[in-house]
Order: sequence, then C-alpha cells, then structure tokens
Amino acid sequence: MTECYFCGVTAITKNEQGIETCKNCKTKSADPKCPVCNDYLDVKTGKYGSYFFCWKCSKNWSKSQLK
Repeated sequence: MTECYFCGVTAITKNEQGIETCKNCKTKSADPKCPVCNDYLDVKTGKYGSYFFCWKCSKNWSKSQLK
C-alpha cells in the first residue's frame, strides 16, 4: 500500500497529476521544485508508482527525497 503524498494516510486514488492520494486530498496538486536546479518537476508514473522528473537536469526524484 502506498501513502498519500499530502497527508500520509493510505492512498486509494490518484489526483489529476497522477500522484497517489487519499479521497480527501484528491483535489490537491503538487508543484515541487528540483533541489538541484530549482526548476519545476513533472510527475511521471512508473512500475513502482509515481515519481518526479526534472527535464532541465535530467534527474529522477522520489516523493520521500523531496519532503
């Protein structure tokens, strides 16, 4: 089971960005920035769930690395 990106409870759905969320946080959206270049990150979905990708410096970031 995955956790909600915003509040940490069990995620049961995804928001419009494809991030795993609980039913209460489904309408929230994230605008994380890359810790290296400070550019906005895109949300990607892979085999193990969603993650963030920076097009400027070509790095992948897990949700836990950005909190």
